[in-house]
Amino acid sequence: YYHRINILFMIMNAGSGHIGTSFSIIDFLILFNNSKYKKNLLFSSKGHDSPAFYSTAIADGKIKFDKLFKFRKIDGLPGHPDKSIKIFKFNTGSLGMGISKAKGYLKNKKNKYAFVILGDGELQEGQIWESLNQRINSRLKIIIDCNKLQSDFTTRATSDIGNIKKKFQAFGLKVREIDGHNFYEINNSLKNINNFDCLILNTIKGYG
Repeated sequence: YYHRINILFMIMNAGSGHIGTSFSIIDFLILFNNSKYKKNLLFSSKGHDSPAFYSTAIADGKIKFDKLFKFRKIDGLPGHPDKSIKIFKFNTGSLGMGISKAKGYLKNKKNKYAFVILGDGELQEGQIWESLNQRINSRLKIIIDCNKLQSDFTTRATSDIGNIKKKFQAFGLKVREIDGHNFYEINNSLKNINNFDCLILNTIKGYG
């Protein structure tokens, strides 16, 4: 609960921010940052989960602890990922661009892996599916935080895109679906990343 307390404090201190999506992805981030892939690119295409990234970066000593008090404040930590903060390679603004950015990043063969986190609501963006039309590099791993809610509604009520797993499989991708809050399942997936191109994390928005 260390990270969830920090995330909650940052958002409440700022008076704004996204608790639900930060809480749904934090378990994956904790295990990723303790895996052998932690030095590879990991970024959030949805972007609203920046407090979760800041909390894990503070724990790793990549961001000073006192920045915890400066979320969404001048000279502090931006509300969305921004390259001005060294833990981010890309800004996140308009949704749907994550896979395209990751594909570009991997054109440099020195970059071994790219892990890109998408929200299930973000999958309503057309660019997501356009970016899948051309073959996906096996070193690109798509992580979907499937918490089934966006804003004040279910993703299905907003714009139902159907069965996410079958949609990605239709593009020829190997898809694995797990409990996004189960540490054993997350850890096992990270140990066997060559077995999937897309990892669907079934999560609960605001979990914990």
